[in-house]
Amino acid sequence: MCGVDIKGKEAILSIVCSDSDDNIEHLKCTTKRLALNDHEDAASLDALMKAIKAFANENKIEGFIIKSRQATGQLAAGGITFKIEALFQLSGTEVTFVSPPTLAAFVKKSNIATPPQSVKQYQADAYRAAVWKLAKV
Repeated sequence: MCGVDIKGKEAILSIVCSDSDDNIEHLKCTTKRLALNDHEDAASLDALMKAIKAFANENKIEGFIIKSRQATGQLAAGGITFKIEALFQLSGTEVTFVSPPTLAAFVKKSNIATPPQSVKQYQADAYRAAVWKLAKV
C-alpha cells in the first residue's frame, strides 16, 4: 500500500507492507514525491499520470490511500491538489480516502508510535494513511 499526502503541487508518498504475522514495515523507495510542474499544461498532467502509473507498477502498489483535504470553507485545499487527486483516481490503481480526524483517532487508538526512522518527517501523514489501510484489511 502507498500512503499519499497531497500538498501544493506535490504528492508525498510512503510505501508500507505487512508480512504473514501482520507486522507492518516501511519500504524504502527512492521516489518520495511526485510533482505536477504546470497545472495548466496538458502535457504536464499527462507526465504526472504516467509517473503515477510507473510508480505503481515498479513498486507493485495494490492501492493508494490519500489523506483527504477540505473541499470547502476557509481552510479549503487548492484546486491543483484536486487535479493531482484525480490523476491518482484515474491511474488504474485502487484509491481509498481517509479523513484527517479518522487518521488522528486511529493513531491514538492503535498506539502507533512515531513512524520508523526510514520515514522522513514530511512523509509521516502518508505513512500513517497507509498503515491505517493495512490495519483495516
